Amino acid sequence: MSITSLFALGTLCTLFMGSLFNPIMGIMAYLCVYFLFNPIAWWCQPIMEIIYRPSFIAMIFLTLGCVIHYNKLHWRISKKEMAIYLFGATAWIVTHYSGVLIDHDTIKYLSKLIKTFVFLFLFFRVVYTQERINTVIWTIILCGVFLAYQGHVSGGISTGRLEGVGGNDFSEANALGAFLMSCVALLGFKLFQAPIWKKGLFALGIALMTNAFILTQSRSVFLGLVFATPLPFLKLTKRHKKQLWLYVFCAFLMFSVLVNKSFLDRMGTVDDTVTRIGETNDLFKKETLDRLDFWAASVSMFKDHPMGVGVSNFANIVSEYDPRIIGWDPHNTYVLCYTEIGIIGIIVFLFIIMESFLDLRRVEKFYKLQTVMNDYHLTAISLGTIYIIYVMGSMVTHSMLYTEIIWIYFALSSCLLTTIKNREQFPTVYKSMSLT
Repeated sequence: MSITSLFALGTLCTLFMGSLFNPIMGIMAYLCVYFLFNPIAWWCQPIMEIIYRPSFIAMIFLTLGCVIHYNKLHWRISKKEMAIYLFGATAWIVTHYSGVLIDHDTIKYLSKLIKTFVFLFLFFRVVYTQERINTVIWTIILCGVFLAYQGHVSGGISTGRLEGVGGNDFSEANALGAFLMSCVALLGFKLFQAPIWKKGLFALGIALMTNAFILTQSRSVFLGLVFATPLPFLKLTKRHKKQLWLYVFCAFLMFSVLVNKSFLDRMGTVDDTVTRIGETNDLFKKETLDRLDFWAASVSMFKDHPMGVGVSNFANIVSEYDPRIIGWDPHNTYVLCYTEIGIIGIIVFLFIIMESFLDLRRVEKFYKLQTVMNDYHLTAISLGTIYIIYVMGSMVTHSMLYTEIIWIYFALSSCLLTTIKNREQFPTVYKSMSLT
């Protein structure tokens, strides 16, 4: 077994056992497995021979840790958390009672969705202090740096784009690019409070992840970044805006050095077309479709099935509405939601997104009353930036409804608000404002 495999195995075992003493280590173990573990990666294969299902093992140890320390967990449930469980219940009910088909992929994605919400239930219970939120954020950042490094040394670029890095949700270039930029957002806002020597280390990590993002050539993430850029200028204080302008200038210089012609050419061709070969009536015919064709077919599908066609069934029946679209997903998270989970599903999903932004607004409201909450404020801005990257970028042109990372990020805003509500040193502030 290689040194890398031994180190990874030792880290996992340490986190597994540590979760029995502190459940936050179970959260770290699950996140590390989710972000990094790729069964076909050379360093993961020896671990698979010892731990066949590491994510399942992580969930077992996390659950045991929560049972042991149940009296130290946070048991209040917010309305957004209830909405998340309602979404999961709706997906299950729609699939089983009004879904058009239940096949292997349906079971796979429905099980994944339910597993995600079970993890989020434990996540909400464990992550309720500033220290634990920082632990989660640094776990995400370090995993992002590791994936960027893996992308440079062993990533696949046979398609011209960086792929095959990290867990199943990050093996595709666009999903990997979105995650890397979310990690850059989290680490970038750490610069504002870091000493000089740490700023240098953080800058190296940002450069590594940015370069890996450039290799993914993700147009949707680039579009999300364009929409997200104004947010820090609107939210930061005047003192921090001076630093921000300096960081933006340095980032522009870094980007100019790292960017290549292939990336610029691809960003200059942002369109709504998708192409696939060999899946039309003529086996080797190339079919180019506009994303609007997918979305037009989804409207007809929704009219026939307003309660939804069930999880992972869009691709199964979309050809009935447009014969050119055979076995394709809609390339849009919102379209996928209202066609597969139905009208209740899309309403609940949009409510969860809205509440995630409102959670950050409530954190900002508290910050205006207590300037000591600087770390909370910066974390809220970084999460807001991430939400825009996903909500207005990746989720518009790619189907991410069953991707765990978006649900984890949505949960983090609620956890951030919970940490503020739990701070006993500001009781008078709680009474003077509404954080509901």
